[in-house]
Amino acid sequence: MAIVTVAGAVPMAYAVVNFRRAMLRPLLLCLATAGGIGVLIVMLLAIHGAEHYTVLHRVQLLLTGMLRYLPICFLVEEVSFRGAFDAHVHHEGESRSVWSALFISALWGVWHVPAVIGQAPVLFALPALIVLHCAIGVPLSLYWRKSGNLLVPSSAHAIADAVRNALLGVPR
Repeated sequence: MAIVTVAGAVPMAYAVVNFRRAMLRPLLLCLATAGGIGVLIVMLLAIHGAEHYTVLHRVQLLLTGMLRYLPICFLVEEVSFRGAFDAHVHHEGESRSVWSALFISALWGVWHVPAVIGQAPVLFALPALIVLHCAIGVPLSLYWRKSGNLLVPSSAHAIADAVRNALLGVPR
């Protein structure tokens, strides 16, 4: 994981350096929608089975998770799914932007299937993963397209993952 974090820091630094004021609105909207949906889903999951950790430990998991997941999400998921697949499937000016965002997000959900093998039957988990990742992924794609900077979706993605770790006690 440390190697991926370091490798992701380089292109993430490029995105930070190229972040412009016009990208702030898409960033905030992406954090509010995709980040908010992700946090809400994690909060609902936490009601049913959160580990018992102190508030201080949860804050530590949140902060370290955010610092780790920002470059990891940037490189592994945002560069590959939004930077490569999304840029290949959707071209600026096309009218079917939501449909292509749904397609990319569904692929993203399928990509997460190996993470749940052994935890739930794949035939049950697959539709749930697709719905979950479409709910979060569509706003990630749409705001990435509006901003043109992968720091926008990566920030919302990293926050959702860090909150997941803090609330569910996942010290990944």
